[in-house]
Amino acid sequence: MRKGQFGRELLVLFILNAILLAYLFFFFSEQVKPPPQRVCTFKEKIKCFSFKLHEGVNLLSLNLYQETGAPIEVTSLVCTKKRNMTIMPPLKNPVLIPNKERSYISGGNSGNVVNCTDEDGRSAPKDTSADAVYKGGLYLVYVDNSTGEIKFVNGSILAIYEN
Repeated sequence: MRKGQFGRELLVLFILNAILLAYLFFFFSEQVKPPPQRVCTFKEKIKCFSFKLHEGVNLLSLNLYQETGAPIEVTSLVCTKKRNMTIMPPLKNPVLIPNKERSYISGGNSGNVVNCTDEDGRSAPKDTSADAVYKGGLYLVYVDNSTGEIKFVNGSILAIYEN
Protein backbone atom coordinates (compact mmCIF):
# COMPACT_ATOMS: atom_id res chain seq x y z
CA MET A 1 0.00 0.00 0.00
CA ARG A 2 1.35 3.40 -0.94
CA LYS A 3 1.71 6.19 1.54
CA GLY A 4 -1.56 8.18 1.96
CA GLN A 5 -3.66 5.71 -0.02
CA PHE A 6 -5.78 4.79 3.01
CA GLY A 7 -6.64 8.48 3.57
CA ARG A 8 -7.73 8.89 -0.06
CA GLU A 9 -9.87 5.76 0.13
CA LEU A 10 -11.56 7.07 3.27
CA LEU A 11 -12.22 10.43 1.58
CA VAL A 12 -13.75 8.75 -1.49
CA LEU A 13 -15.89 6.54 0.75
CA PHE A 14 -17.05 9.59 2.73
CA ILE A 15 -17.99 11.49 -0.45
CA LEU A 16 -19.89 8.49 -1.86
CA ASN A 17 -21.82 8.09 1.40
CA ALA A 18 -22.68 11.81 1.45
CA ILE A 19 -23.97 11.60 -2.15
CA LEU A 20 -26.03 8.49 -1.32
CA LEU A 21 -27.55 10.12 1.78
CA ALA A 22 -28.40 13.29 -0.16
CA TYR A 23 -30.05 11.21 -2.89
CA LEU A 24 -32.10 9.23 -0.37
CA PHE A 25 -33.14 12.37 1.52
CA PHE A 26 -34.24 14.44 -1.50
CA PHE A 27 -35.86 11.71 -3.56
CA PHE A 28 -37.48 9.50 -0.95
CA SER A 29 -38.40 11.87 1.86
CA GLU A 30 -41.84 13.45 1.90
CA GLN A 31 -41.71 17.03 0.69
CA VAL A 32 -43.06 19.23 3.49
CA LYS A 33 -44.96 22.29 2.30
CA PRO A 34 -45.19 25.33 4.53
CA PRO A 35 -48.72 26.23 5.63
CA PRO A 36 -50.48 28.77 3.41
CA GLN A 37 -50.21 32.42 4.33
CA ARG A 38 -53.35 33.70 6.07
CA VAL A 39 -54.89 36.53 4.01
CA CYS A 40 -57.92 38.77 4.49
CA THR A 41 -58.38 41.72 2.15
CA PHE A 42 -61.03 44.19 1.10
CA LYS A 43 -61.10 46.76 -1.67
CA GLU A 44 -61.39 50.43 -0.77
CA LYS A 45 -60.30 51.73 2.62
CA ILE A 46 -61.43 48.83 4.78
CA LYS A 47 -58.83 46.47 6.22
CA CYS A 48 -58.91 43.26 8.21
CA PHE A 49 -57.32 44.12 11.54
CA SER A 50 -57.58 40.54 12.77
CA PHE A 51 -59.50 37.41 11.79
CA LYS A 52 -59.90 33.81 12.84
CA LEU A 53 -61.90 30.87 11.54
CA HIS A 54 -62.88 28.58 14.42
CA GLU A 55 -62.57 24.83 13.81
CA GLY A 56 -65.63 22.60 14.02
CA VAL A 57 -68.16 25.41 14.51
CA ASN A 58 -67.06 27.25 11.34
CA LEU A 59 -67.44 30.68 13.01
CA LEU A 60 -65.62 33.69 11.57
CA SER A 61 -64.25 36.25 14.00
CA LEU A 62 -63.51 39.40 12.03
CA ASN A 63 -62.20 42.70 13.36
CA LEU A 64 -62.24 45.47 10.72
CA TYR A 65 -60.38 48.78 10.56
CA GLN A 66 -61.77 51.53 8.36
CA GLU A 67 -60.44 54.83 7.04
CA THR A 68 -63.17 55.94 4.63
CA GLY A 69 -63.18 59.49 6.01
CA ALA A 70 -66.51 59.12 7.84
CA PRO A 71 -68.16 56.80 10.35
CA ILE A 72 -69.70 53.71 8.77
CA GLU A 73 -72.34 51.27 9.93
CA VAL A 74 -71.78 47.71 8.75
CA THR A 75 -75.18 46.10 8.14
CA SER A 76 -74.28 42.82 6.39
CA LEU A 77 -71.33 40.43 6.07
CA VAL A 78 -71.20 37.19 4.09
CA CYS A 79 -68.29 34.73 3.95
CA THR A 80 -68.69 32.14 1.19
CA LYS A 81 -67.03 30.19 -1.61
CA LYS A 82 -70.05 31.00 -3.79
CA ARG A 83 -69.45 33.52 -6.54
CA ASN A 84 -71.69 36.53 -7.12
CA MET A 85 -73.61 36.85 -3.87
CA THR A 86 -77.12 38.17 -4.50
CA ILE A 87 -78.63 37.76 -1.02
CA MET A 88 -77.05 39.79 1.76
CA PRO A 89 -78.67 38.81 5.08
CA PRO A 90 -78.55 41.58 7.69
CA LEU A 91 -76.37 41.29 10.77
CA LYS A 92 -78.20 40.75 14.05
CA ASN A 93 -76.40 43.83 15.40
CA PRO A 94 -75.27 46.46 12.86
CA VAL A 95 -71.80 47.68 13.83
CA LEU A 96 -70.78 51.36 13.89
CA ILE A 97 -67.10 51.97 13.17
CA PRO A 98 -65.81 55.54 13.53
CA ASN A 99 -63.26 56.73 10.95
CA LYS A 100 -59.73 55.37 11.60
CA GLU A 101 -60.96 52.93 14.24
CA ARG A 102 -61.68 49.21 14.36
CA SER A 103 -64.43 46.94 15.62
CA TYR A 104 -65.53 43.32 15.54
CA ILE A 105 -68.16 42.69 12.85
CA SER A 106 -68.48 38.99 13.68
CA GLY A 107 -67.39 37.22 16.84
CA GLY A 108 -65.57 39.12 19.56
CA ASN A 109 -67.91 41.55 21.31
CA SER A 110 -70.16 42.14 18.26
CA GLY A 111 -72.94 39.72 19.15
CA ASN A 112 -72.95 38.65 15.49
CA VAL A 113 -72.42 35.15 14.13
CA VAL A 114 -71.11 34.76 10.59
CA ASN A 115 -70.31 31.30 9.25
CA CYS A 116 -68.23 30.74 6.14
CA THR A 117 -70.11 28.60 3.61
CA ASP A 118 -69.30 26.25 0.76
CA GLU A 119 -69.92 26.79 -2.98
CA ASP A 120 -73.71 26.50 -2.55
CA GLY A 121 -73.73 29.53 -0.23
CA ARG A 122 -75.60 27.65 2.53
CA SER A 123 -73.79 24.60 3.84
CA ALA A 124 -70.58 24.41 5.84
CA PRO A 125 -67.43 23.24 4.05
CA LYS A 126 -66.74 19.52 4.30
CA ASP A 127 -63.58 19.92 6.36
CA THR A 128 -63.61 22.39 9.25
CA SER A 129 -61.04 20.56 11.37
CA ALA A 130 -57.94 22.22 12.78
CA ASP A 131 -55.40 23.13 10.09
CA ALA A 132 -57.90 22.74 7.21
CA VAL A 133 -57.72 25.64 4.74
CA TYR A 134 -60.66 27.83 3.71
CA LYS A 135 -60.53 30.11 0.66
CA GLY A 136 -63.54 32.24 -0.18
CA GLY A 137 -65.05 35.66 -0.69
CA LEU A 138 -66.12 38.30 1.81
CA TYR A 139 -69.09 40.49 0.91
CA LEU A 140 -69.77 43.55 3.04
CA VAL A 141 -72.57 46.13 3.04
CA TYR A 142 -72.22 49.37 4.97
CA VAL A 143 -73.84 52.78 5.23
CA ASP A 144 -71.66 55.88 5.00
CA ASN A 145 -73.07 57.85 7.94
CA SER A 146 -71.99 61.23 6.51
CA THR A 147 -73.95 60.80 3.25
CA GLY A 148 -76.40 57.98 3.97
CA GLU A 149 -75.07 56.16 0.89
CA ILE A 150 -75.19 52.35 0.95
CA LYS A 151 -71.98 50.73 -0.29
CA PHE A 152 -71.03 47.17 -1.23
CA VAL A 153 -67.44 46.02 -0.81
CA ASN A 154 -65.97 42.70 -1.90
CA GLY A 155 -62.99 41.03 -0.31
CA SER A 156 -61.31 37.66 -0.01
CA ILE A 157 -60.17 35.37 2.76
CA LEU A 158 -57.64 32.57 2.98
CA ALA A 159 -57.72 31.17 6.49
CA ILE A 160 -56.67 28.11 8.43
CA TYR A 161 -59.20 26.68 10.87
CA GLU A 162 -57.95 27.17 14.44
CA ASN A 163 -59.19 26.16 17.87
